[in-house]
Amino acid sequence: MTAYFGTGDESIYAMHEIKPPIDDVLWVKVSGTLSNEDYADLVPSREKMIARFGKLKLLFEMEPGFTGWEPMAVWDDLKFSFSHRNDLERVAIVGSKKWEELAGKLWSALVQTEVKYFEQGEAEEALAWLRAA
Repeated sequence: MTAYFGTGDESIYAMHEIKPPIDDVLWVKVSGTLSNEDYADLVPSREKMIARFGKLKLLFEMEPGFTGWEPMAVWDDLKFSFSHRNDLERVAIVGSKKWEELAGKLWSALVQTEVKYFEQGEAEEALAWLRAA
């Protein structure tokens, strides 16, 4: 599923794509800026995977055009992560910027989940790492 949000200027549209699940891995690709409207779509997909498999393995791939989260989206992500901290098995983050790697380390410490950062172009390696758990 792909969703677009914005005010008409394509440069500020947020986009996320939820790829079809691969085994027990949920793969989400993001670009632009994530809003809390994006999380209205993302959270149910995460919850369905947890209900189906008991634990969530998440591959979060940040495209080169990803600029971050709106404040409400950060809050939505933290709420989900804290309320499901025992349901998150592993998270693989794929990105291309140093701040994305640092954000992954911070998130890992906050929710006490195993998080590993992969460089852009290493999504298949990230998927293999998730599936090996």
